[in-house]
Amino acid sequence: ELEWRVEIGEPFAAPTVSEKNIVVTTNSGKIIQLDSANGEIEKSAQLPRQEERLEGGTIIANTGAMVATRDSYIYQTGYADNLYVISSEDYLCKEVYYLGHAPGSIAIPPLAWQSYIIVCINGGDFCDLLVLQGKNGKNLKPIQMFRIADGPVTTPIQRFGRWMLVNSDNGQLKILELSPNSDSAP
Repeated sequence: ELEWRVEIGEPFAAPTVSEKNIVVTTNSGKIIQLDSANGEIEKSAQLPRQEERLEGGTIIANTGAMVATRDSYIYQTGYADNLYVISSEDYLCKEVYYLGHAPGSIAIPPLAWQSYIIVCINGGDFCDLLVLQGKNGKNLKPIQMFRIADGPVTTPIQRFGRWMLVNSDNGQLKILELSPNSDSAP
């Protein structure tokens, strides 16, 4: 039976779900935290209006948020250019990291692993994997970048233990080992 319903009122990306809450990112750049028990809005934030005007409206964000479990931050890619680090406690933006990605080239939320943030950036017929490292979730800096696939990646990365599964749209399937002991190539 239906437990609760909430009207978001605009298009949004796939939500991030945990036992306690649900985080929804709208195309207009609103990040909304809902209580998973009753659907009430607990917190919200608005990404800066670095907007891309497209047919059918304005897009500021096109992917869901990644809520880190190791630190108290939400990592949200913008439709273009930036990765936003938002405190999950007060929903204030704590850092904006310039990725410089083309509009719509990031199709999936980032992945957090230990002190690393992993971002897939699509080109026309390829996908590059960018590994960022931060101190206590912020002060991000690039550690590693390499071509992960000869096609775009639009399916979220699956992580199991120290392994990461990446599936590209052209049928490539790659499994990577995550290695925290390698500072330059984790």
